[in-house]
Amino acid sequence: MIVINKKIEGKTYTELIKYACLKNNIVMLAFYKKNTKKLEDTLLPFQKYILKQTDKSSNGLIYRPGMFIVFYRLNDDLQKYLLSNQSLYKWDFPDYPTDISFFKDGICWLNSITHEEICDIYVESEEEFNYLKSIGIVFLEKNYRKIADEENIIEII
Repeated sequence: MIVINKKIEGKTYTELIKYACLKNNIVMLAFYKKNTKKLEDTLLPFQKYILKQTDKSSNGLIYRPGMFIVFYRLNDDLQKYLLSNQSLYKWDFPDYPTDISFFKDGICWLNSITHEEICDIYVESEEEFNYLKSIGIVFLEKNYRKIADEENIIEII
């Protein structure tokens, strides 16, 4: 379901990230191949949690020219780093990696294109839909609808 918030920050951001970390087991971050030294130093403690690093999706498509993506296993230390940002759409260079996304067992739950302020959340139930609305997430669709299988983003990790 398409999220239409143009500002997912503060308490809404914090609650969203906490929920995403509880619900999912993988976070994906994208990096530009140039000028990553500062970010590499910041993320060095998390290298042991890397599951996969690639410049192509599992179906062989290039993610974006000049970029690579890293999939990390979620844990408490990484969650603290994710909460340090305080805004979904500030996941962008030079201070942070870009396009934060969350996966559960290879199926995408939250996908973002942060520089365009685009976010999709693949809501699994009406209860989840209502919870996300209660923390401040605004969806394009006014009511919950079941996500069709072909809408899911699947990544082999």
